[in-house]
Amino acid sequence: MDYHAKRQPIDFEELRRLQRAGSVYLDTRRRRPRWFDGRFLQARDLNRETEYLMTRQADLAVATGTGVVEGLQVERVEGQPGRLLVRSGFGVTTDGERVVLANDLDIDVTDSAGQQSLNTQVGQLRRPAPPIRTRSGVFLLVLRALEYTANRTAAYPTDVGGERGFQDGDVIEATAVSLVPYHQPSGLAESSERRRAEIADDLFTEQAEMDIPAASLPLALVELSRGSVQWIDMHLVRRSMGASFSDVLGFGLVPRPLRHAHFKQYDAMLDDVLESRRNLNAPGRFGAAEHFVSLPAAGRMPSACVDMDSFTQYFFPQAVDVEISVIPEDEIPQLVEESMLLPPIELTEDEEALASTSVLVMVPVPRRQFHTLSRRLRQVPIPLQIPGRRVRSTLRPLDFMRKIEARLPDFSQAPSPLRDRLNETSWQGLIGAQPFLWFIRRRNLSYKESVVGQVVRVMADEFTDETEMRRYQRTLDLYDDFTHLKVAGSAAADLGMVRLLTIPKFVQSETLMRSALREFQAEDRLDEHAVSLVSERFAGDTMGEGVSRLEASIAVDTNKARKLADSYRVPEMDYIARALPEQEFSAFAEALDQRLSDDGVSPEEVAEFIESTRGGLEQ
Repeated sequence: MDYHAKRQPIDFEELRRLQRAGSVYLDTRRRRPRWFDGRFLQARDLNRETEYLMTRQADLAVATGTGVVEGLQVERVEGQPGRLLVRSGFGVTTDGERVVLANDLDIDVTDSAGQQSLNTQVGQLRRPAPPIRTRSGVFLLVLRALEYTANRTAAYPTDVGGERGFQDGDVIEATAVSLVPYHQPSGLAESSERRRAEIADDLFTEQAEMDIPAASLPLALVELSRGSVQWIDMHLVRRSMGASFSDVLGFGLVPRPLRHAHFKQYDAMLDDVLESRRNLNAPGRFGAAEHFVSLPAAGRMPSACVDMDSFTQYFFPQAVDVEISVIPEDEIPQLVEESMLLPPIELTEDEEALASTSVLVMVPVPRRQFHTLSRRLRQVPIPLQIPGRRVRSTLRPLDFMRKIEARLPDFSQAPSPLRDRLNETSWQGLIGAQPFLWFIRRRNLSYKESVVGQVVRVMADEFTDETEMRRYQRTLDLYDDFTHLKVAGSAAADLGMVRLLTIPKFVQSETLMRSALREFQAEDRLDEHAVSLVSERFAGDTMGEGVSRLEASIAVDTNKARKLADSYRVPEMDYIARALPEQEFSAFAEALDQRLSDDGVSPEEVAEFIESTRGGLEQ
């Protein structure tokens, strides 16, 4: 009993006793001959030994994971709609068998006789089916390990009366490629594109079990129409080796490779959708629900789906909270990686469920431009609007008016020229320069800057600070202007304006005081949000240093300060004055002073001069 020193042998009678007690399980699959001197060697004994080793090898392979290890991509054959090309590679089937393609394999999907014969022999087709060339539907392309015997050799007699004969002397392993009808749990839609989208939703969002034949390795789903390939989707069923053992911390979360497969499948299908729309001369702006049932937690979206004239997005459903931001392009991979733990975005959910979904649309920019762009775009409303839709209201007219009266715009005032200029230049040029944006699903944690908090200056003595501010405004003949703003704005807006204007740099600079009040006056609706937008423009520890440098270089009287305020470019001017070296600053100050002193130069022309100078500085 010393044939396996690392295992503890037991007596047969002891084994019977343990079996009756239910303490032992016999693995009849792993049985091998016991060799000893004097035993007659037979062929079946060597075959049992080989079968034992192959069984243990398959068990070890299943324990480490099954799936594609390398290669095995499936592609169309250009100009031949009835053929598929499987690239070389290898993988492990669901029962642990290793399948290998040493060279690329060209498959004729119209070879109905060969496909049906193979599927019947390996048990993947239980009843005859119509020929593939006359069949339409979705099929699963799989690999399966086979073996055959060849190379006949002499077989000598084993007894005195036996005769000499011939038998195949070698067992050769092979890999079979076959197409198997795919059965979708929820049934198939009418259109080819919708079928593909619903299968993706079943597998990635609903996490339905894939109908995969036993002892096979799935490579792709293929839709055929009378023997012609309509589409190939590898990522729907293709999984990398080890995918089934990658649950995050054992909390039952979806394995990361499944999320990765959803990301890759959506990305490939998006390219197919865009190509199809181009072939049909369809517009590039569309809603995701037109072609998809669910979206991964991160992915690309066409930039054409954002209308910069109205700052409106058309890609996501109306109930989804969508915001846009510039992101350094080298941070995109990390943000996408983090989103792999979040669930997909289900486009068919009701509005209440969609309202709890928050999405960030990212505009990738080079890191060297990020700081400049973020400063320039900070004033623009970040939330993306949704397109209007016509619905039948269940409210009475009076109830409806009471609901929306607080949101009606004030049409008596002209729109802010500052915001119009930003919308026309910065965002439109930035988004229009690239065909795709990125989106990620955001966690439902209140980590937005507007929710988490913001820097608020603490006034040591509110009464004294506001009194000094009002006294300074009276010397500039701005007392009534601020009083009108206090009356027109909300209480929260009043508090925000006071917090800003009581900062010492505002009560020491006529230029800053006039420009801040002018931008408050330009707001359509003076509420807390509008005040925060203006305050962000004048925020920062270094804000005001450029104005002080300019006022020390040239004489800024009331007329010049008023023209600067009317240009809505004082924060930009402050940035220029801080950034320019001494020699260039002197030239800039002189040129600006000439324009401010000339009554024939309008504030708009002053704004254009400042913008052109800043553009040259950023380049």
